[in-house]
Amino acid sequence: MATPTSNYGWFYAKKPDPVPKAGDIFELRSMDVPELKEGMVLVKTLGAVVAPHTRAFLELPGNDVGAEAAGLQRTKIGEVVPCELVAEVVATKSNRYSIGDRVMSFVPLQQYWAFRGDGKDRPGGMAPPKIMGSGSPESALNVSAGLTAYMVVNKHPCGRVDAPCCAAGLLGCFSFLRPKPLKTVLITSAAGGVGIVAGQLYKNKGCKVIGVTSTKQKADKIKDIGFDAAVAYKEEDLDARLGELAPDGIDVFFDNVGAAQLDIGSKHMKVG
Repeated sequence: MATPTSNYGWFYAKKPDPVPKAGDIFELRSMDVPELKEGMVLVKTLGAVVAPHTRAFLELPGNDVGAEAAGLQRTKIGEVVPCELVAEVVATKSNRYSIGDRVMSFVPLQQYWAFRGDGKDRPGGMAPPKIMGSGSPESALNVSAGLTAYMVVNKHPCGRVDAPCCAAGLLGCFSFLRPKPLKTVLITSAAGGVGIVAGQLYKNKGCKVIGVTSTKQKADKIKDIGFDAAVAYKEEDLDARLGELAPDGIDVFFDNVGAAQLDIGSKHMKVG
């Protein structure tokens, strides 16, 4: 195809209000098409995910959720929104990529973008990986769910849980002699992309994990992948079931829903 002559991207135009409206926060603006230098690849975006965790990367007062510790770069108001996306190679001066190759990456959300085929301009020195097969772009957009879960489980003060044997040196070697008490975790929307990953991360840390989902069919599925228990809120009394499953209370509440489920789950949180 001919080299594109126009480009555009979604920019953060305004600091989000407590109850944000997308039309106020984001603005579509024109921008230059990246120059294709030797060894570089030009791609066109096919599909993207703008997940809630993108707010974690905004440079705002008090917005410290461990983004830098995870190797992520803060975004300022006036810059392009970062997101997970799938793109197709439309021009290349790298022998590592061919026109028509599809790649995925976490980059600013713009129609055309470019990268070095050797990855030297990317975090960690790794160029965007190619997508194998002929599936839809949407089928490859799953990394953001895992990233959201990872950030909460490992970095955020409200959701972080340390593994049972995480101390350093000799103390860590003998930490099994003083096992930490088992933590009980409640996850709503547990059959969604974020919930499924979060549940498995908490299980790997030795927690008892209870998932909340809509139907018993979904509840059975999340138990199959490791959840200790599951509640189908459309078919069961959520309040009563949580009392049965967590009689001593909940230590960590990973809520993806809000509203009534947040109210009911909060009632069962441990105090103090």
